Amino acid sequence: MNEPAQGCRAIGALRAFHGVTDCVSILHSRAGCYCGMMILRALYDQRDMRVVCSGMHEKDVVHGAEGRIANAIKKVDALYKPKLIACLGCCAPTIIGDDVEGVIDALRRNVSSEMVYLSCGGFESAAWKGYEDAAVKLVDLMKKGVKEETAVNFVGFHTDVVKSTADLKELERMLNACGVSLNAALSGSCFEALKRAPDATLNIVLGGDGVKAAQMME
Repeated sequence: MNEPAQGCRAIGALRAFHGVTDCVSILHSRAGCYCGMMILRALYDQRDMRVVCSGMHEKDVVHGAEGRIANAIKKVDALYKPKLIACLGCCAPTIIGDDVEGVIDALRRNVSSEMVYLSCGGFESAAWKGYEDAAVKLVDLMKKGVKEETAVNFVGFHTDVVKSTADLKELERMLNACGVSLNAALSGSCFEALKRAPDATLNIVLGGDGVKAAQMME
């Protein structure tokens, strides 16, 4: 049986990165991809968009657009000062081979935000795979600390579903009633909380998403 119809890889990746509450996602793309993503975000919470676009044009498909993503990173860092900047390379820059990772490496000394890149060409995979791979990128940024015996993580949480904020609060209340604390939600926490995710004793995978990330953390 074929998989159910769903969006492209970039949509899933954006779900994961946007769930990091102090992360700004940059779509390295033409305006069409950006408009589609903004519509999806606007359906859930217009007060919390945190998605910008590198602004590729037709001529960039010929000459490359590494300068555009570099400018976008510098502007996002200067204007919003996020803890994390997630760069998502959509179809056009992926096809022409823009070296976004090279751009990020060249900017590390001049940008205060942590940066991560994920290739998100729609032809590469479906939305669920984009979420899985983005979650793995977040695992790579985690730091080992001191284990908390009564702390757990949620893995595979989606902040773009209806009542997600209320759901997370209620789940945390239920855990606290049992003497258990929520260490971090991947992804539904700030960047610092996610980096401390290894401090938890147990990962609770919700809904089947984020399995690969949970396996890596195990």
